[in-house]
Amino acid sequence: MTSVMLATYPEVFAGGAIIAGLPYHSATNMMEAMVRMNGYGSPSDRQLDALVRDASKFTGPWPTISVWHGDSDTTVDNSNASSIVRQWQKIHKVEGPLTHVEMVDGYPREVWCDADGRVVIEHYIIGDMGHGTPISAEGDEGLGEEGKYMLEVGISSTRHIADFWGLTQSGAANRAAQRTGRSRKPRRRSDRILARRAAFRRVLYSERRLPRRRGPLWHGTTTLRHSTRPCSAIWP
Repeated sequence: MTSVMLATYPEVFAGGAIIAGLPYHSATNMMEAMVRMNGYGSPSDRQLDALVRDASKFTGPWPTISVWHGDSDTTVDNSNASSIVRQWQKIHKVEGPLTHVEMVDGYPREVWCDADGRVVIEHYIIGDMGHGTPISAEGDEGLGEEGKYMLEVGISSTRHIADFWGLTQSGAANRAAQRTGRSRKPRRRSDRILARRAAFRRVLYSERRLPRRRGPLWHGTTTLRHSTRPCSAIWP
C-alpha cells in the first residue's frame, strides 16, 4: 500500500516506509503478484521509473523512501526491496552506487544522498528475519510487543523511521547535521526516552480525505509521513 500511496499521491506525503512490500505497479493481477512475491519477472529499471512518473502529474519534490525487508522472507522475496530502491533512484537523481553504509543496531543501513547531502533513500535488509515488521520490544526502551508479523529482531523500525523523518529530537538533529555537514553525536539515555515519547505523540492517523484514484494490487506494511504537517499516516 505504501508504494501505491507514494506513487499516486506524491504531493500529499513527504516520505514513506515500505516494509516487506513490492515496487509500485509491478503486478496488475493476482497471478502476477504471486510471481513478483516469489522474486520473478520484475520490470526493468526503466519501466519501474516510468510506472511512478506515469502515476501522477507531479514533478517534485518527491517523498523520501525507507525500505525494510527480512533476508529470510519466504512470503515476499527480498529482491523486491532492491527493486523498490531502484524504482526511486532516478526520480531522486541518485542513480548508481549508494552514498555510504553504516551499522544500526547490528544491521547495515544503506543510504543514498542527493546533491544537497540529504538522505532521500534508506535500505535495511534484516538478517535471519522472515516476513513481517522488525521490532525491538525488550528492555527499558523496548517498543511494541512480539506477535504474528511483528518480529523481535533487536531493531525498531518504528523508531528509526521516525528518526529518518525528523520526527524525534535525534532525527531532527541529524537532519540539521546533514545540512551543515556535521555528524550526529551519540544520544544519551534521557534523550532516547524523550525521542521515543515524541515519536509516539507524533505518529498519528491522518484523516485527510484523498481524491479517488485507481491503484494496483499492493502488499506490505504501510507507513507514510504527511507532507504538510508533522505526523504520519499508518494503515495496518
